[in-house]
Amino acid sequence: MYKYMVKHHKKCADRGIRNHANLTPLTLASKLGRHKLFKDILEIHCIVSMQSRNTLYCEYAV
Repeated sequence: MYKYMVKHHKKCADRGIRNHANLTPLTLASKLGRHKLFKDILEIHCIVSMQSRNTLYCEYAV
């Protein structure tokens, strides 16, 4: 669902939004131990810099 909301064609969700505890969706997924959601969020923000055979090199903005 997160991926759909962020990549929506009419109005995209704000990726950097914070809740009352000042947590972004990525930090909240980490804090709650939601490993699959954490990986999904990272994949959405991944910038592929290089690819060779079976290896994919991604960059993440910090």
